[in-house]
Amino acid sequence: MEASTDKPFRVVVCGAGVAGLAFALALVQQCEKVRVPLPHVTIVERDASSDARDQEGYSLSLRRAGHGMPGGGIEAFEQLGLLPELIGCRCPGSAFVIGQPGTPVRPLMQVAFPPNDTLRVTHRTLRALLRRHLPESVAVEYGSAAVAVDQTNEVTPLTVECSSGVRYECDAVVVADGGASAIRSQLYPEKKPNRMPVRVLAGRASFLPPELAAGTMLMLGGDDTSLFTASYSENECVWGLAFRTDRPDVAAVDPQAGEELNRGQQSTAQLLEFARKKGAAYGEFLEAMLERPVEGSVRLFNCYDMYPVPGIGRVTFIGDACHPLSPMSASGANVALDEASRFARDFALWLRERQDSAEAEAAALGE
Repeated sequence: MEASTDKPFRVVVCGAGVAGLAFALALVQQCEKVRVPLPHVTIVERDASSDARDQEGYSLSLRRAGHGMPGGGIEAFEQLGLLPELIGCRCPGSAFVIGQPGTPVRPLMQVAFPPNDTLRVTHRTLRALLRRHLPESVAVEYGSAAVAVDQTNEVTPLTVECSSGVRYECDAVVVADGGASAIRSQLYPEKKPNRMPVRVLAGRASFLPPELAAGTMLMLGGDDTSLFTASYSENECVWGLAFRTDRPDVAAVDPQAGEELNRGQQSTAQLLEFARKKGAAYGEFLEAMLERPVEGSVRLFNCYDMYPVPGIGRVTFIGDACHPLSPMSASGANVALDEASRFARDFALWLRERQDSAEAEAAALGE
């Protein structure tokens, strides 16, 4: 990766999600730490505004590394200096209960997490916190999705083409725009997601079951399905119903006719009815949540993953753009935050080495 040291190094970050925002903020902090001039950072984002994403109604668990699951999300916020603020806006939830469906629910075991080793937070909180602390020197261009990158050689600038028609010249590109990344598809057209025979119906309810009132997260299993529930606020919860499918390559199922529908065609009423059918084993416990859906929150996810893709030249992939993960256990968010933090540190150190090398070369020419 080479570029002239006579002008600010230019970085385009594709995606203003958790990974992209965390990388940009960490890069600024790391550059200040190693005393190197701040690069000119531009984030391009397909959404029209910072609060346009339909995933904002969900909560997820950030973990420290070393608990048998992908972690590192808490360490990333710790290094950013934002952990106390994150703890202050956490969702209720300090224990994980595994049980069987029934009335009442039959708990089988409970796992209590060490204080602040696991934090349940909303997706909206994560993005808002990172966006709020992003310095004004970082430009965020909404409504401008990155669709292609032109990388002629290792010397001339790269060009990032956006859906808005704007083209950005830069010295490096960090692709963090999720599992549907257009640039990953451009550079790795042969890499396709590995769809699993599992789907997840998820939503938010304006209701908090008594079983969650104590701040527990609950996982129930039965009849080839599983149901996860957790508190979202003092009077709301999130739920996710996972079930097996014989056709993981399609987007949704019509619960009335039993026929497949394309994504976007299913209605909330259809999805709720399908949840009732698939989640019959959970009876009144699930029904109480399905009767009180938060508008626009019910969605169906296909579960999939993909082997990581390496960077090419001055284009680097992080988060789901590098290795899409299914929306389970917040593994994607934890890994993305950990990668963003580590890559920002390495990037700043490379900029420091680059500047030291240029200064040494200039001094040698002056002798």
